Amino acid sequence: MDGGNQSVVSEFLLWGLTNSKNLQVILFVMFLVLYLLIMSGNIIILVLITTDPHLHSPMYFFLANLSFVDICLSSNTTPKMISDFLREYKTISFAGCMFQVFFSHCVGAVEMVLLVVMAYDRYVAICKPLHYFTIMNLKRCTGLVLISWTTGFIHGMSYLAVVVQLPFCGPKEIDSFFCDMPLVIKLACMDYHDLNTLMHADCGMVAVTCFILLLISYTYILITVSQSSKSGASKALSTCSAHITVATSEDALNEIDEDNQSVVSEFKLCRLTNSENLQIILFAIFLVLYLLIVSGNTVILVLITTDPHLHSPMYFFLANLSFVDICLSSNTTPKMISDFLREYKTISFAGCMFQVFFSHCVGAVEMALLLAMAYDCYVAICKPLHYFTIMNLKRCIELVLIS
Repeated sequence: MDGGNQSVVSEFLLWGLTNSKNLQVILFVMFLVLYLLIMSGNIIILVLITTDPHLHSPMYFFLANLSFVDICLSSNTTPKMISDFLREYKTISFAGCMFQVFFSHCVGAVEMVLLVVMAYDRYVAICKPLHYFTIMNLKRCTGLVLISWTTGFIHGMSYLAVVVQLPFCGPKEIDSFFCDMPLVIKLACMDYHDLNTLMHADCGMVAVTCFILLLISYTYILITVSQSSKSGASKALSTCSAHITVATSEDALNEIDEDNQSVVSEFKLCRLTNSENLQIILFAIFLVLYLLIVSGNTVILVLITTDPHLHSPMYFFLANLSFVDICLSSNTTPKMISDFLREYKTISFAGCMFQVFFSHCVGAVEMALLLAMAYDCYVAICKPLHYFTIMNLKRCIELVLIS
C-alpha cells in the first residue's frame, strides 16, 4: 500500500438503511429474527445430516456444506448491520471493511460452485445410477468441496489484492450498511471507472459460467428422464432435489441533470468501457452468452412441454422458472448488447421506468417460484404418498399465479 495515502483513512462511515430512529428499531427486530431463523435452520440441517446415518450420502454431504456456506455468508455483514441499528455513529475499520469485501466474494463464489457440484451429483445419480456410488465416493466429494473453496478463495483474493492497493485519501462515507465493492472503489482518489467495469465483468463471468454449467447438467438430466420409462422418470423425480439458481449481474450508471428532472425525456447511459475495441469484444461475449441463456431455457421449455414423462409438478415449476429467466435476461441485455455498437447510448424515460418495474417484478417472481419449488420438494420427500393429491394441477397453477 501507499502509506502516505492510506494512513489518513483508518475507518469508513456507513450510512445504514435509514435515518429514522423508530424505523431502525423495527428493522433491528426484523433482521434479528430473520438472522436467527436462518442460523437455526441451517444448524438444524447440519446436525440432522451429521447425526443421521440415513443422510450420509453425497447429496446430503453437499447440502450440509451449502448450509455451512449460507451460515458464513449470512454472518459476514448481518451481525454488524443489526448492531449498527442501535448505534448513532456507524463505522467500520479499514481492516474490517477489507475482510467484508474479501469474505463476501469468496463465500459467494463458493456457493455458486457448490450449486454446480450439486447439479453434477444429480447428473451422475440420474444418468449413471449404476456407477453413482463408485463415481461419487467420499474422496471425490471431498475433492469437489475443496475445489469450491479454492475457487472462492482465489476469487476473493483477486478482489482484495486490488482494493487494498487503492489510494483512499478523500471522503470515507459509504452509502450502504456494509462494504460493497463498487461503493468502496468510488472512494479511491483515482479514476475508478475502468476498474469498476473489470470487477463487474469478473463477477459476471463467474456467475454466467456457473449458470451455463448448471444449464448443461440439467439439460442432460431432462433428456435422460425423457428417454426413460414412466417409472424411471418417477424415480428420477424423487432423487432430483438440487436447486437451480440463476445469477445475473448487470450494471448501468445514469447521468441526470438534477436541475431539470421535470423535463427529462431520456437518460444517457455511461459506457462499460471507452475502448472501441473492447466494446466489440464485449458485444461478441455478451451476445453469445445471451443466446446460450435464451436457447438453453427454450430447450428446457420445449422438452418439458412436449414430453409426457416430464408432466409433473417439479418440471412444471422448472418450466416456469426457465420462462422467468428468459424474461429477466431479456429485460436489459438486448439493450446493453445493441449499445455496444452505438456511439450515443440513451434510453427513454418510459423505457427506463419499464426496466425498473420489470426487473423488480420478474426478480420477485423468481424468488417466489424458488419458494414454490422448495415446497414441492418438501411435499415430495415428507409426504410422498399424498404428493400427487396435494400437488395437483390446480394447486401448481395457483402457486405460479401467486408468484
